[in-house]
Amino acid sequence: MRSFNTVNGRGFEALVQVLLDIGHSSTHQIKASDILSDSTTISRRVQSVAHDEKKKLIITLKNDINDVKLFGITCDYWKNSYTSDNYLTINIHYGKDGKIKRFMLKTMIFTASKTGGKFTN
Repeated sequence: MRSFNTVNGRGFEALVQVLLDIGHSSTHQIKASDILSDSTTISRRVQSVAHDEKKKLIITLKNDINDVKLFGITCDYWKNSYTSDNYLTINIHYGKDGKIKRFMLKTMIFTASKTGGKFTN
């Protein structure tokens, strides 16, 4: 995961400009600064899309879970090598119509110890 602010940096704009320069085949030049959105715009759009997709997922899961006999919930603990932040992702898995369905339910930053020491008597 990267910050939306990545698109605000001059380095990112320079990278996009190089890619556009390499890829352009017409007589007019495209400027990266003309097509790159601000990080706030990107963040708002991602939040809007995520909200819509979450609604769709809730409907899908409500319909599917009524039809399946077994499902599994898994947790994945992982570290972002760029920021060193730890995350916990919760997924659901089940079979329907001969196909395995997998959905990511939630990803959250994880600050607690990852040992089982807190759960012992």
